[in-house]
Amino acid sequence: MVQLQCAIMAGLNGRPITPCPLESPSMLPAVLPRRWQDWPTSIAAWWRALQADKRAARGQRVLSLATHRSTEFAPSTVRHHVLDTSAKALRELSKALNTSSNTLLTALMAQTFLAMAPHDPQAVAAIRISVDLRRYFPEGQAPQFGNHVATFVVRATHQPDLAAQIASLDAQVKAGLARFERREHALPLLLYEWLPLIGRTLYSRILLQAKRQGSLEQVSAHFTNLGPAEFIHPEGAQLKLTEMWPATNGTGLLIGALSLNGRQLLSIIHPRDEYPSEAVERFVRDLGQQLHQLQGAVALRAAA
Repeated sequence: MVQLQCAIMAGLNGRPITPCPLESPSMLPAVLPRRWQDWPTSIAAWWRALQADKRAARGQRVLSLATHRSTEFAPSTVRHHVLDTSAKALRELSKALNTSSNTLLTALMAQTFLAMAPHDPQAVAAIRISVDLRRYFPEGQAPQFGNHVATFVVRATHQPDLAAQIASLDAQVKAGLARFERREHALPLLLYEWLPLIGRTLYSRILLQAKRQGSLEQVSAHFTNLGPAEFIHPEGAQLKLTEMWPATNGTGLLIGALSLNGRQLLSIIHPRDEYPSEAVERFVRDLGQQLHQLQGAVALRAAA
């Protein structure tokens, strides 16, 4: 979709549309060990990390906006939201807190979830984060076309303050990305790429069965950030987009973020049968309050 929008904006601005070569959609070059003798180390590291994640999650209660668990997949509802805080102010706030806008937004979402259970020590906001795999392809081989993305989950528990929460999530994000650097996700992504071999019908039945049994991994939300979207305009463009709202179906709460024309935009997608719109509205309102409180605290600290 981004490729299409870039081409449309180029055409509308009288520019030639950049040709895109035919490419293999495989993500394996980004994750496979560089040498065959590295496979045992990669698999062993993945297994140790998997078991460590299971131990860390044991006894925790994943917070969710869902009011019940459905046994079927259902249509999604999309909520468009513009943060009151500008994209520039968000970047400045992130810099003041020695973190990135992505981690700051993740921490604010985590704090918003955790505020639902302020006295529950077992409460956790489990947030799935998307990772663009293009950076891990061998030099010169990163594909231009397609959605080459993997994910991992960060788990936010109650912390003394937001600074501690940011530090915790920042450490988890760095550890998660390091696993991609070390190519420890080779086996699960290899199996994922082989899924089409079993056929679409059987694959769908497996997913439906997992949904009915409640065996899909429970997370509070899936957060994916496109970042600054000005790249969609050709250089010197006279005609520009004023808004862009990417969205897709999700099996749970899916939050997509991007900034455009100085505004921070959020697309909030949720299955309408499990997630009431009222709960999503409260989440958006509380997220804004968390952000405003943080801005006030940072401003006071700077003035002191």
